[in-house]
Amino acid sequence: DPQFYAFRWITLALTQEFTLVDVVRLWDYLLAAEPLCVVERLLRLCASMLLRVKPMLVNADFPTCVKLLQTYPLEPTEELCEDAGSTDVVAVLLRGAFRMET
Repeated sequence: DPQFYAFRWITLALTQEFTLVDVVRLWDYLLAAEPLCVVERLLRLCASMLLRVKPMLVNADFPTCVKLLQTYPLEPTEELCEDAGSTDVVAVLLRGAFRMET
């Protein structure tokens, strides 16, 4: 149920999950959109975040999933490096959000 993690992500525009430097990069992506598209872009970013941790969520129990989503992992994983060719988590999330736009 998204209310356990997404409420904080959306209402605080990801400021609790990322460092200030990363928040500025994410907000640059969000605010570069037309005013009516900002929420859509925020939702795409959240979807990209979920897709990134999907392998960890699939086989985990509910409390583990909620804890993972409430303390979003910012360190690069092996899967991230292999799949995206990057260790920059924010760059990977932005790339995923861009792909959803097209």
